[in-house]
Amino acid sequence: MINDNIYSLIDALIDLLRGIRDDRLAKILEHRMYKVSWTCGSELLEEISSVLGSYVKDREQTMNPAVAELIREIQEAINSATAG
Repeated sequence: MINDNIYSLIDALIDLLRGIRDDRLAKILEHRMYKVSWTCGSELLEEISSVLGSYVKDREQTMNPAVAELIREIQEAINSATAG
């Protein structure tokens, strides 16, 4: 169930990004979520975390506040799901 919550948050981020016309990250996330075959769920979560970390690093000062909050939520959920 934890991963389902994370997947829902990622879908919400994709929708939000499309709404503000930040299609590049939306397309990357959609590709990772729905087109790449992963050997396990944790592999997907690690990749999503990496993609989001790079995005935040590149746009830290100019990021939309709603996007920043949702990314923070996703990263926290991933960290909780993969800890220990």
